[in-house]
Amino acid sequence: MKRMLKSKQSLNLPRLILTNQARNRIMLSAFICSAFGQAQALPFGEQVQAGSASFVRNAQSLNINQTSQKAIVNWQSFSIAADEAVRLNQPNQGIALFRVIGSDPSLIFGNLSATGSLFLSNPNGVLFGRGAQVDVGSLVATSMRINDNDFLAGNYQFHADSDATVNNQGVIRTEDGGYIALLGGTVENSGTLQANNGSVILGSAQSAMLDFYGDGLVRVKLDGDALNAVIKQTGNITADGGEIQLATNARTAAINVDGVIQANSLVERNGVIRLEGGNNAKVSIHGKLSAAGNEAGITGGIIEATGEQVALFKAAKLDASGNAGGGTVLVGGDYQGKNAKIYNSRTTYMDSDASINVDAKNQGNGGKAIVWSNDITRYYGNISAQGGINGGNGGSGVVIIKFY
Repeated sequence: MKRMLKSKQSLNLPRLILTNQARNRIMLSAFICSAFGQAQALPFGEQVQAGSASFVRNAQSLNINQTSQKAIVNWQSFSIAADEAVRLNQPNQGIALFRVIGSDPSLIFGNLSATGSLFLSNPNGVLFGRGAQVDVGSLVATSMRINDNDFLAGNYQFHADSDATVNNQGVIRTEDGGYIALLGGTVENSGTLQANNGSVILGSAQSAMLDFYGDGLVRVKLDGDALNAVIKQTGNITADGGEIQLATNARTAAINVDGVIQANSLVERNGVIRLEGGNNAKVSIHGKLSAAGNEAGITGGIIEATGEQVALFKAAKLDASGNAGGGTVLVGGDYQGKNAKIYNSRTTYMDSDASINVDAKNQGNGGKAIVWSNDITRYYGNISAQGGINGGNGGSGVVIIKFY
């Protein structure tokens, strides 16, 4: 492992910038949480646009029976109070689009379940409040729109005509191999998102397309010229044996990561964590990112953090160590910025108490850790890329500092 001299020069560090609109949305969400938590709010005003579904209500629950493989339902309102439950029963691999055409945001405080995949689209915003319990095969919750023909054709292309917030404060879980995608102008998670052997996506942009690729995972491809994009992660995200992606694309963008993001490697597949800020993003990492391979014979996974400015602050811990070999951690780019598939940051900062671990814990070689920027890198942290205690070579912990 090679480490260059440390610099004490100042750096314009990434920080989360919220517009007045974003602050107002957050304040409104907090007010709604306190005022609405006990209200009766079962979804109403349903109109089936495609496929077939029936609806059975009682005082505090709504059962929806989808009998076609795909269904589209327009709703005047779709909210669930704390003591209410909505259950969507679907055929095997069934998928439904619930689109809100009224003027109210979707406020989910109770129980929501789906045996297949549910897409909930509300341009006024979506809030899963504290105490919300969501159990689904897969879930897309978005303030973006998708047209009927695209949905029915499996072309999951979304477009934003508002900058409304998608906010999770509750617990959202999928079946093994499922996916969770939260897409909006501002996306926040202070709760729990779990999709083991699957995918978790937080995306903010003008347009987004879900890409289902060969190994059953899902990624988002972002496009368009949104003015602002904000992702704030302070909760817990878990997708062991899967992939977690936080991505923005806008003229001003911020990804602020605290809490825990975990995609540990399993026997079936290594875990992957990608923070993709894009050209104009400030990516700030305060929490723990883990793509470790803790089980016998398992190697570490992949962690990538890129954007125009990337910073690993005091509590940042990036762990891609593995029992049988270290994984890969790329902060700000790949080696010497020569990997065309990895975005190169303009500035990168790593605090003295921040750490990167790509050790081989038991046997095998240490992994690869890169801290890079095209212009200025300020490195004060710690990288460990040791070989296994029972045999193996050290890996490559490379820090390159450039001044212009």
